[in-house]
Amino acid sequence: MNTESLAQAIREIDPSVLTMTNPELRAHIRNLRDQLDFQKRELQYVRQQIKEQKQLEQDAQKRVEATKQLPMLICTVSELFEHVDEDSGEVLKSVVIKTTSRQNIFCPTAGLVPYSSIKPNDLVAVNRDTFLIYERLPQFYDARVKQMLVAERPSDSFKQVGGMDQIIKQVEEAVLLPFQKPELFDQVGIQPSKGLLLYGKPGVGKTLIARCIANACDCIFLSLCATQLIQMYIGDGSQMLQELFELAKEYVDKDTINGVPQNSPANKVRGALIYIDEIDAIGTRRFDAEQNSGREVARTLMTLLNLMDGFISNNQIKVLASTNRVDSLDPALVRSNRFDRKIECPLPNITGRVQILKIHSSKMRLSSDLNFEEVAKTCDGFSGAQLKAVCVEAGMNCLRRNGREVEMRDFMEGIGMVLNRKVAEEGYL
Repeated sequence: MNTESLAQAIREIDPSVLTMTNPELRAHIRNLRDQLDFQKRELQYVRQQIKEQKQLEQDAQKRVEATKQLPMLICTVSELFEHVDEDSGEVLKSVVIKTTSRQNIFCPTAGLVPYSSIKPNDLVAVNRDTFLIYERLPQFYDARVKQMLVAERPSDSFKQVGGMDQIIKQVEEAVLLPFQKPELFDQVGIQPSKGLLLYGKPGVGKTLIARCIANACDCIFLSLCATQLIQMYIGDGSQMLQELFELAKEYVDKDTINGVPQNSPANKVRGALIYIDEIDAIGTRRFDAEQNSGREVARTLMTLLNLMDGFISNNQIKVLASTNRVDSLDPALVRSNRFDRKIECPLPNITGRVQILKIHSSKMRLSSDLNFEEVAKTCDGFSGAQLKAVCVEAGMNCLRRNGREVEMRDFMEGIGMVLNRKVAEEGYL
């Protein structure tokens, strides 16, 4: 650095230095050195203070973690409110919690949990003695409700359903289309159906269609039988039904299932499908019941009505139900905006029977003289389940005679066996 550059740098820092004499300049340098030494000591002191504070923080964190290892009390947040302290004048954010013994406890602060992260009805873990809130717990669901969540998708597809092309088309419009292309409904300005009811005789494929929907839908699937909601204790079935919808709503709103993140794509429309089989167990017409069991079933039905069409309903939660006795259902259950899509699953016609027979015999070794049209004509009035039984019996007949291929006579004998069982069942009923 030359002399001119040095002089310019001094002018920018302290112009008075250029006018000082040599004694004044030496005194100024000593003063600057003293200030530098003082600042170094101050810096060392601050670093030591920071180190001590970090050590205290680590010790306090270890004590908190050790305290968390002790058994804690689970409480429910009842109320959140802010109030002004009379002594200090500060605005305090306090919490009122309720214990399992129904005691209401006032907590001046939210403890170790951020005040903004808790809300009423949340579960929190508190100290058994001081009631200090340690952490917010995920939503608790009944173990019976968790078992209703189908973890593995069924392998059934609509290609395995024969003779129900029109029904499959209606199902796709009512259930699959709102999940796959919701923008189409926004363009038209309508809301999709909230519920779909499948009804028909036993064995026509109602549950099979539900499994196909679960495989085709990119959403969570919860399946239950309505008889599971009929419990011994009053209100137990209604509570299970409410937790079932809360579990579905948690995934739709927060992309979590029981507090576990699902990491769904940002552009994915999260939906939930609830399938209730044999809904006539809780959905029959209401009447003045003399027994507590009848009143409990009516209460469960009213809970379902409120969840489907009440203030807490959600358009991304679809309800699919099936029954054999649609005539016995309560009118409030099958009205519009609840189960507004009712699809009848009739017995298959001859074309449908041929398709069903081909589907269930696709893996069988068949003889060249087999005529499915003739077999289908003989199976008039058979359901899909009975046609599957015909294929199974035909294969068993082939095994009994040590045959290598299933022939026409095997199918005819199988039809006779299934027909005898059908007549016996109808005679018993």
